[in-house]
Amino acid sequence: MEHEKGASGTPVLRFHSLYPANSNTAVSPVRKGYFHHLHQYVGIGFEQSDNCISTLGNHGKLFAWENNVLDALSKYSLHNCSSVKEKQYHMVSYALELGYDLMISPNDNVSTSPGFESVLQVYGGSA
Repeated sequence: MEHEKGASGTPVLRFHSLYPANSNTAVSPVRKGYFHHLHQYVGIGFEQSDNCISTLGNHGKLFAWENNVLDALSKYSLHNCSSVKEKQYHMVSYALELGYDLMISPNDNVSTSPGFESVLQVYGGSA
């Protein structure tokens, strides 16, 4: 919904310039196609209600965490997360995003949004 809205108005993100709505009069010369032609395919996903996050030793969970990692995460400021569990969900999301990033050709990557960079606090390839 958010991307569709952005594709219909003045492009804010590079993605919207490359794939605007076909009704958008502010069409960019770098257009690769139209937003309504895109199809989203999801290879892996989870919902927070799935309760798929646990500490190490809890069996039956998809993602397990060592206690020293949870300790470090509790001291780390991440977005608007107030609990360690919220931070864990963000970290898992970033790890999955990294997997997707490794599978896409740099020529086809239209994202300019920071992903795991915000966790590492590294932007633009420098530390």
